[in-house]
Amino acid sequence: MPLKILIVEDDPIIAEDLAGCLALLKYEVNGIAYSSKEALSLLSTNEIDLAILDINLGVADSGIQLASILNQEYLIPFIFLTAYSDDLLLKELRETLPAGFILKPFDQYRIKAAIEIARHTYYQVTHAYWHQLVAFNQQFIEPLTERELELLQQLCRGLTNKEIGKALFISVNTVKTHLKSLYLKMDVRNRSEVIVKVQGWIK
Repeated sequence: MPLKILIVEDDPIIAEDLAGCLALLKYEVNGIAYSSKEALSLLSTNEIDLAILDINLGVADSGIQLASILNQEYLIPFIFLTAYSDDLLLKELRETLPAGFILKPFDQYRIKAAIEIARHTYYQVTHAYWHQLVAFNQQFIEPLTERELELLQQLCRGLTNKEIGKALFISVNTVKTHLKSLYLKMDVRNRSEVIVKVQGWIK
């Protein structure tokens, strides 16, 4: 399953160029927003795994402010897209805990490196707190089975259904069956909501 990415960039030409690069890299662009308001609207209706945010989104609009909202409400990793690299700005950006940076002008290699590092770092944080999730599972009315916990652990590492099946030596159809049960017990609809809930538990 390709990573679903939201692009937030106020320059349509740059946004389309970035979308083209992501498509060539086999990522799925699940929305392009030209302002924070548009981004929040897309986040409320679309499944998003990661966001790429321009720092300056026009007058009185900032990617940094949007990043704070992502941290508080959506708990998805984000990467800043910027043409600037001065120390004061970088300090302000780091305080929002971004998963990475892409400097303009960008190319496919920089984009892929930033995204893969961001995905690895984000999911590894969840993986590091796995013992908390196992303990939390005991509080469910209907706890996850051992197999469902194994599935959840692989999902939290960012693996696709095919990769999970390979890791657990089961078919993709069996993975999908277990995922349906896992989603029902966790009261979620998709992978993104699983990660949001898991991140909420380990806070």
